[in-house]
Amino acid sequence: MSLDMGGHIDGVFRSADITVTGQTSGGWDEDGNLITPTPVSATFRRVTIQPLNNRELENLLRAGERIVDGRKLYINSGNFDALVLATNISMLGQEWKIVQSDVRPWRKYAKLVVSRYDQ
Repeated sequence: MSLDMGGHIDGVFRSADITVTGQTSGGWDEDGNLITPTPVSATFRRVTIQPLNNRELENLLRAGERIVDGRKLYINSGNFDALVLATNISMLGQEWKIVQSDVRPWRKYAKLVVSRYDQ
């Protein structure tokens, strides 16, 4: 049984591979030594991509977010620990920033709201 929704609903829904990047927070250890942030990267296959609906877009704009080509991504497999630390996404040949995320590793579920970076 495939969990991919691609092509099952209508043409608005797409599936694509994405790469997320971010970094650990770093900080200081108990002896006062600097812990440098570590880059994090992971690739997710067959992520479901959907456009934002009007209500979702309006709520983000009210919150002060500048949205350029907003999308929702649904992920149901892969390295969810990397998703928690992710801040950027490479998708469809462009770079995107994560505006909102709901990552639930225990349920194998993640919903990300992303906005394309201006060129």
